[in-house]
Amino acid sequence: MPASFIALDWGTSSFRAYSVGGDGTVVDTVSAPQGILTVENRAFDEALEKQIGSWDVSTPILASGMITSRQGWVELPYVACPANLKSIAAALQGHTTRRGRKIHFVPGVSARDGNGTPDVMRGEETQVMGASAGGVEYFITPGTHCK
Repeated sequence: MPASFIALDWGTSSFRAYSVGGDGTVVDTVSAPQGILTVENRAFDEALEKQIGSWDVSTPILASGMITSRQGWVELPYVACPANLKSIAAALQGHTTRRGRKIHFVPGVSARDGNGTPDVMRGEETQVMGASAGGVEYFITPGTHCK
């Protein structure tokens, strides 16, 4: 049976965390209007604990979204398309919080059109890759920035 984990989608304007059980079911959720731009003095460690402090510290976290942007906790470069689970997984960056939580930061993905204009995603690609493992082929990701 796979291990449980925390799925963290921390964007510019919202914080969303999901405690996922070993069978893949969502056990608990936390949502707050505390996006990365509301975190003062880059106190991301404290902001995370404020939201999920009661959850098991030993549960690993998979963090995606703007939390890996220049304004976020750790800046990760985009993975160039075509991208797959293997190339994204190879670009994960690990971190341990002061409380001992293990976080794996997920990079975004980018593509360039024929004119070299970039198109990027940070967070949506994680949702799509996870859902595609279950056989889903088409996605609409509503939210602040629909894709």
